[in-house]
Amino acid sequence: MAGGVALVVGIIWGSKLGVQYSLSLVALKALPVVILGGLTSVPGAIIGGLIIGVGEKLSEVYLGPMVGGGIEIWFAYVLALCFLLVRPQGLFGDKIIDPLGRPGRRPDHAVQRERPVQDQLLGRPADLRRSPRTASPSG
Repeated sequence: MAGGVALVVGIIWGSKLGVQYSLSLVALKALPVVILGGLTSVPGAIIGGLIIGVGEKLSEVYLGPMVGGGIEIWFAYVLALCFLLVRPQGLFGDKIIDPLGRPGRRPDHAVQRERPVQDQLLGRPADLRRSPRTASPSG
């Protein structure tokens, strides 16, 4: 569904404004934005876009004269690469834990959560939670 909507919008945009080479630079900026924000988070993508946009302009103003300019073109990719080294899931992405260390696997139980929602709503501390495997005391 989303792909179809994107196709229609792209066709309308291309016929209305024309297709140019600089349009590809805008489209390719989306990859570092999504990496920085987290692949599973829309608010993370918005904040990632703001961070990359402000970072590009500040680096062009302050670092551009030292390196000869043109930092805006590659700054987002270098920032995304550095961010992948430190926090691979992005700012707001889910942290994936695989107990066996197998690459490419993501079971549903491997997404780390702090506490179940029921415990958060009821105000139970984490150490007083009931485990489903705990046997009830029987006389």
